Amino acid sequence: MAEPVDDQAESPVPADVLRISFRKWAWTPFYAKIWWGLSVIFWLSLILSHRMEALSWMRESVLPGFLAVLFHPFIMLMILGFGTVERWWHSQARGEWQPVDTNDFFDRSSLGPSGLPYYVDPLDPRSGSMWIGSPMNTHNRRNFNQEP
Repeated sequence: MAEPVDDQAESPVPADVLRISFRKWAWTPFYAKIWWGLSVIFWLSLILSHRMEALSWMRESVLPGFLAVLFHPFIMLMILGFGTVERWWHSQARGEWQPVDTNDFFDRSSLGPSGLPYYVDPLDPRSGSMWIGSPMNTHNRRNFNQEP
């Protein structure tokens, strides 16, 4: 009878790295708890500033505008989520980096002598009237100094 294979034992990445929890990065650190707590206090005081005269400075000052950006929930989630994304990025299995061959990007036969696509290259006869040697091209030498 074959023994069960433990995939996690053969994995080069530790098991705790494989389990990525956003909660761990958005709430567990002490600075995250402070930031979320200050955010709640800020938004409640901004709402209460319409009812309480003592907080009226929040309606008349520029500072709450900057604090609203700092304590915006989506910005907080994005900044606190960097730890999660970083952990996920390092947990992905990757191979060795390979040099990129630029010839694989596009077909070189579709380029003219100057490196432009052949249909707009003035040095390539395949470009039709764009070709500098074409009698239909207005920049052709034969079209200059002609009297009507």
